[in-house]
Formats: sequence, C-alpha cells, structure tokens
Amino acid sequence: MVRRALESVFGWDRAEDDGAFAFRDTFGHLYDWHGRDTLHYDDFDPEHRIARSVAEYESIRTSTVRHGCVPCWCPRGRVPDAAPAGS
Repeated sequence: MVRRALESVFGWDRAEDDGAFAFRDTFGHLYDWHGRDTLHYDDFDPEHRIARSVAEYESIRTSTVRHGCVPCWCPRGRVPDAAPAGS
C-alpha cells in the first residue's frame, strides 16, 4: 500500500533528460482501465477538468506534464526503496 502511494506521488517527477512522459508506462498498473462510473480529478490540471475514465484522465495528464511541474521530494524524483519511518 505504501509503495503504491509513493509511486503515485513520485511518478510525476521528471528530469529534463527523461524523454517523453508515458502515463501508462508509469501509472498503468495503478488504475482499473476497464472500470466504469469513475471520476478522476487533479489539481495540477490548469483547466480543472474532470475525467470520466482512466483513458480520458491519461489524455489530460499527458498534455499537462512538463519537466518540473511537480515538486521533487527525493533525488531525481525516484521512488525510495523503503518506506519512510513511521509510515
């Protein structure tokens, strides 16, 4: 559970030389791509859109991810190997 939470936070962090952002490659395993009746929202979307499917959310997020758009809490934005103490 903690690992998935860390992946969902740190997966957005990008380095300038990381290449094109691929939502499915980074987050595909965290979502139910066939689920129905879901809503997805992210405060980082400047248009504050609500997606009604994971594919629609992927489209919104892929269009808004830029280098440095999310603060980095660890070196180069990588998920730490171990959960922080007390989690």
